[in-house]
Amino acid sequence: DSTEYVVGEVRTITDRTGEPLALVAHSQGVLQSRAAVAFWPDVADDVSMIVAVGGPNAGTPAAAALCAEGCVPALWQMSPGSTFLTALDAAWAESSVPVTVVRTLTDEFVPPESAAALPDATIVTIQDWCADREVSHGAQLIDPIGHTGIVSALANGGAAQDADIEA
Repeated sequence: DSTEYVVGEVRTITDRTGEPLALVAHSQGVLQSRAAVAFWPDVADDVSMIVAVGGPNAGTPAAAALCAEGCVPALWQMSPGSTFLTALDAAWAESSVPVTVVRTLTDEFVPPESAAALPDATIVTIQDWCADREVSHGAQLIDPIGHTGIVSALANGGAAQDADIEA
């Protein structure tokens, strides 16, 4: 259901502007953005890039713990190996939308290998630039290195550049 809202907004904005849209998404929003591109061909044509911040691209083990006593479908869908993630990965294989992943090695919700589990994505790991920096799942959006990775991807056609982050 949530992905349908993303689809609707992409269509509305691109209808108004006549320009392709860059999507910046965080956490579950990364999966929704990927699904909008993978499962709606007209949306794929209207999305120029995805900047994926802390997305559980290969799922998160935290979903099982959060769902121990009952769960909403969106959390079950974020479980590693879920039917949704399997279908998304298969459909995503056909996508040509460039992606930059921003991740932290100290994410308490999404393992760093899950965030980076997108073939051909440009990966920005916050600790590559500041090894001892501890950045939580939510703080990736406001961390100066994470933010620079987002801005660099937007400025460079969907692929963050090391020179931008280094500067």
